[in-house]
Amino acid sequence: MAKAKKSNQIKITVRGYDVATTEEAIRLVSEKISQLKLSFSGPVPLPTKKK
Repeated sequence: MAKAKKSNQIKITVRGYDVATTEEAIRLVSEKISQLKLSFSGPVPLPTKKK
């Protein structure tokens, strides 16, 4: 029987209507990840939708 491969990856999606607040949240998450000396990629901005 094949063993299942463990994955230590997470995907975080941040949504918001206020760009400044959204960017601040992304910055805080990125800083915390850097403090923990973990590797990460992103942020990857996606197209915006008008409300």
